[in-house]
Amino acid sequence: MKVGILTFHNGINAGTFMQARGLWDEIASLGHDVSIIDYANEHQIQRDRESLWKTKNPLKLWHNFLKSRKYGKSLATLKLSRPVKSPAEIDGLGYDSIVFGSDELWNLDSSYANGDLAFFGEGINGARKIAYAPSFGSMNEAGDKKETVRSLLGEFASLSARDDNTLSIIRDLTGRDVPLVVDPVLLSPPKSIEDRRVPNLKGRIGVYLMTPGPSEIKKVQDFAKRGNKPVVSVGYFHRWADEQLASLAPFEVPEALAGADLVVTNTFHGVVFSLKYAKKFVLVDHPTKTTKLDTLCRLFDLKRVMSTDGRISIDDVNQISGDQQDLQTMITRSRNYLAEALDGH
Repeated sequence: MKVGILTFHNGINAGTFMQARGLWDEIASLGHDVSIIDYANEHQIQRDRESLWKTKNPLKLWHNFLKSRKYGKSLATLKLSRPVKSPAEIDGLGYDSIVFGSDELWNLDSSYANGDLAFFGEGINGARKIAYAPSFGSMNEAGDKKETVRSLLGEFASLSARDDNTLSIIRDLTGRDVPLVVDPVLLSPPKSIEDRRVPNLKGRIGVYLMTPGPSEIKKVQDFAKRGNKPVVSVGYFHRWADEQLASLAPFEVPEALAGADLVVTNTFHGVVFSLKYAKKFVLVDHPTKTTKLDTLCRLFDLKRVMSTDGRISIDDVNQISGDQQDLQTMITRSRNYLAEALDGH
């Protein structure tokens, strides 16, 4: 069967790429002819440019230049459709089924998706629609587009969600109870040490932090100092870190974090990478990411360092074993959902 994936795949961050890669790999393993639909609206394209080049720091600019080249090469390892700019052009690609997800495709408040209803399938009429692990992000309702979104979700043959909040919104809009599934990053097994092609961060703390504030930076630095471990910034440039691995290819980011003694993150995919590799990690709360992290915290009883907490302590460290039964059960259930949805069940 010819299957398309409509997702965020061009963003220059490891989580965006790795979730797209994970879903592509899983669908390909089921024997389907799968490609990622090379679609992005003009607002996304502009945001991606700004994230790379809107800085006055020459060292950060250099790291971002190297990073953008590696992401371009990584993207070339995926099978992409021809570039398209509208739902009508997506229809013209002739897919039997389109899988929407994962990531915050359905966050209408996001300045990245920018309310683009193509990610809900608006104007896409020729393919069977399947949702795998999309998220409404921090939204708690569909706002003034509620009736439109309700109608569009009704066109999906199969629906699932990545978090409790999205499950709740889908239920409110459609009356359907749909499965909670794992992020696509978790669908494949972790790479062995022998297969990793990154510097070994043994004896170091790997930080995967997006826009940390001064208070969060101080907490990380103080925690590292008490443990007498240098801090390595992985995937993002942070001048306050002792070492930089800011210009890694996207698949190298989780591999690098896997080699650190401990991971500190404030992102959804930072937690997912840590779970995949059964790493010790500290989750620092981020105001824009609280909602989508709530579900992982509930499922795996994770501890969070809140903005009101004075410091990071050893009691804040999380670790889920690689053979954790609840996680493995959820992965199996998620793979079964996807296979059955593609088979038309």
